[in-house]
Amino acid sequence: MQIEFWLVVSFDTRQMVAADVNGDGYKDIVVTSTNLDGFVVCYGNADGTFIERTPSNNQSIYISSSIHSHDFNNDNFVDIAFVNIFNNTIDVFLGYGNGSFQAKKTSRTGGVLAPESMTVGDFNEDGILDVIVMRPAVSALNLMFGYADGSFGNTTKLILLSDVDGFLRCLITLADLNKDGHLDVVVCQGDPCIIIIFYGDGNGSFERHIMSSTKIFNDDSAIDSGDLNGDGYPDIISSFNYTWGILFNTGQCN
Repeated sequence: MQIEFWLVVSFDTRQMVAADVNGDGYKDIVVTSTNLDGFVVCYGNADGTFIERTPSNNQSIYISSSIHSHDFNNDNFVDIAFVNIFNNTIDVFLGYGNGSFQAKKTSRTGGVLAPESMTVGDFNEDGILDVIVMRPAVSALNLMFGYADGSFGNTTKLILLSDVDGFLRCLITLADLNKDGHLDVVVCQGDPCIIIIFYGDGNGSFERHIMSSTKIFNDDSAIDSGDLNGDGYPDIISSFNYTWGILFNTGQCN
């Protein structure tokens, strides 16, 4: 069954994420746009319908390349984070749990080139969420550690390859590939792509490993990880050329 709903205000949707921002037990939809100040929250009802409301504290025009919903300040309420490519920032709106938000917390991503997207995880295992900002135009990822107040800093660079075809193309997923209890970062860089793995040590440091110099995936549109054959080890899956490619983890990662 397909349910459609229309927003009262017409705008060009760019990014969206589903999250229960008002704590009523139903998923809401947070939407950002190329021609809208801030963002719109479409509040979900029990019957699958939505009510649109624009938060009153929108503060800038968002040219957003990535949007996430997480609890960045550990207060058990959903917060909303954007990669704002217009200002080269990560902007976080801390939620009050009732559908309203604090004024935005802004963290500079550094440099003059716009960030492409971000990935969220606790990479130094301090109980506070960190972010990895993808900026493949400079052949590096920026790991920015969280301060538990919606801001990020203390950047560490994860160096990518600079001599691959289509190096501007970069996809990322997270998994504990070697089962040591620490998050690893899997990057599919280039087109065709080479797989690069950054093995994490739980302290925010990583060791880079080029899994193969063979360019295995073409025209990738997505990458993810999960245990697909039930052996206890996360595998890597990528979609490309209307098909899926799977790299099975043999458990020999080091």
